Amino acid sequence: VFHGPSQPGGVAQMILRQLTARVIKHGKDPYGRFTWHETMLDGTRNLIVVTAYRVSQRRIKGCGPTTSIMQQWQQLRAKGIDNPNLQQQMLDDLATFLKPHIQAGNEVILMIDANDSIESRPMDEFLDSLDLWDLMADFLPTTPPPTYHRGSKKIDHIIGTQGILFATRRAYILPISSDSPKSDHAICGIDVSLELLCGMSEASTHDPTHPSTRTLWSTNVKAAEKYIEMATKMFETDNIANRTKVLIDRCNRTGKCSVDDKR
Repeated sequence: VFHGPSQPGGVAQMILRQLTARVIKHGKDPYGRFTWHETMLDGTRNLIVVTAYRVSQRRIKGCGPTTSIMQQWQQLRAKGIDNPNLQQQMLDDLATFLKPHIQAGNEVILMIDANDSIESRPMDEFLDSLDLWDLMADFLPTTPPPTYHRGSKKIDHIIGTQGILFATRRAYILPISSDSPKSDHAICGIDVSLELLCGMSEASTHDPTHPSTRTLWSTNVKAAEKYIEMATKMFETDNIANRTKVLIDRCNRTGKCSVDDKR
């Protein structure tokens, strides 16, 4: 770990808006190569979202003492790996992390700066070993634009399980320009239909009043049953059903809401 103005390597990931309530676990690789969140989908499956960085070199020849490559090499050596292949070791360790989640039936989205084409042999073998798919390929030209400003090929990828593939509705690469956020890499993204993925309405990620945002998520069965029992009694006591019916009828007839309605 280096302290100072230069912090070589490392990754970060954020979950925003209503999806934050579905996060159940999060973590990071001890060598700073990837970070992850695990979120609930539909009660039977979870979604593992990973952001990863794979160094550009396999060996340390020519690398400075404070680079992420040297940092990883030293840490892996301390672990007992005499002459680590940093690029392959990263893919092997990432596969070891993801495999149990995939075998359990969970979905995966992996966003990775691979410093390599997705068609390279190491990347192809990595995808094949986990039955992962290129989520961007169907939406990009046959020869996609480079994603590194000094490069000539796409080295940043969004990869996922088949369930995510079927739910992906759009993929894009924003060109590197003076108007884009300051970075030497292009911004890559995908749009995923939560409705197709887990039955969660698209409106519920934007509208906190949407019914699907009020679904009760709990692994404590007794507490959930008690909550439902108390909520039902309160609805009956306050005559919510009939009052809601009157409100809807008034709005339909007049197209207006009274002061009492707004309250």
